[in-house]
Amino acid sequence: MTNHGDTIRPPRVKLATSWVYPHVGGVSSHMSLLARQLGLADHEVISANHATAGKSAPLTRVRNGLRRLAAKSFNLETISLHARGLMPAFASLECDIVHCHDVMAAWAALKAREASGRSFKVIATLHGPISNVMVEEGHAPDSPDVCMVRRCELETWRRCDALIAVDTLQGEIAVEQGADPAQITTIPNAVDVEEVNRLATTLPLAKKEGECWILVPRRMAPKNGIEMAIRALPLMKKAPRLVIAGNGPERDNLEQLAHQLGVAAQVVFLGGLSHTVLMPLMGLCDMVTVPSIPIHGIEEATSISAIEGMALSRPVVATAIGGLRELILSEENGILVPPKDPGALAEAYDRVLADPELGRRLGAAAKQTVIERFSVDLWFGRHLTVYSNTVGR
Repeated sequence: MTNHGDTIRPPRVKLATSWVYPHVGGVSSHMSLLARQLGLADHEVISANHATAGKSAPLTRVRNGLRRLAAKSFNLETISLHARGLMPAFASLECDIVHCHDVMAAWAALKAREASGRSFKVIATLHGPISNVMVEEGHAPDSPDVCMVRRCELETWRRCDALIAVDTLQGEIAVEQGADPAQITTIPNAVDVEEVNRLATTLPLAKKEGECWILVPRRMAPKNGIEMAIRALPLMKKAPRLVIAGNGPERDNLEQLAHQLGVAAQVVFLGGLSHTVLMPLMGLCDMVTVPSIPIHGIEEATSISAIEGMALSRPVVATAIGGLRELILSEENGILVPPKDPGALAEAYDRVLADPELGRRLGAAAKQTVIERFSVDLWFGRHLTVYSNTVGR
């Protein structure tokens, strides 16, 4: 809290990202939830919308956040233009804290503070290293662009006034990059349980009697392991529909794989969906699956999609990696299987579809887990504590 004479007021916080905001994706959902709790409208979030790089800049981002128009389009030139374009917006801010949600925004905020003499604190939430995402896109790990971004991450995390990790692993990665462990607070992702359940009732969706739906609410990128879910289908006793809600660079490969395996009729590619469509679909499905795999140093965080499924009392089948292990206690509030194991996925899918009571039990326990550990009130309270502690230093 900030003390002004005899009055104490909460810190004035601005949220920031170098991406276009809002967009479809987990980081944007995270920021939107936080913005609502802070009373910030979308236009008040500092983003690429505020950048002054100019229309001639070679910007290849689209409104889906990290989705690219072409392979390897995420390069140092684009990063530098966006980060530098944000600096004037930061330099004119009247606030106590700039809370950034990617390394480029944090770097720009630190540079702007230094150049302008502003006294705001800079906090960054660690959603995962951008340098690793670049490698997933196809950049060589030792390429100049990746090495420069890695150095930027190292410098930025060391200079931030506080860091928030969305799971234990993200904090450990930041420490490996040089961050001070004492500066890191782990605050897992969360959802607004009431809002998610309200949205789930807003569209009159229905499915054919006896038809089973497994929903994959994931971007089609290698780390999300959608290939494994498709490979599980021919191994199953039952023939459900695998409904994939998300865009991404792997779509052509995944469609081709479904045809090769003879399951193309079972796989539905819906593309990216807004929350107002995704939540009703999630509420109707028989289970949610998050079959993520570790790749290029990237592991799934506390998946917002998984938490949303849990909040809707859906049984969630996921892989035992990263933050998913912090969400799900296997056989208690969901099912965890080894990564890259289509056979284990098929077995878990069959079990849930063959035993409705198991699905109801797992779903009810999942919702209770979210209420007790991943609700928005707890989550926002932890953020307020970090804000107050940081301003008070």
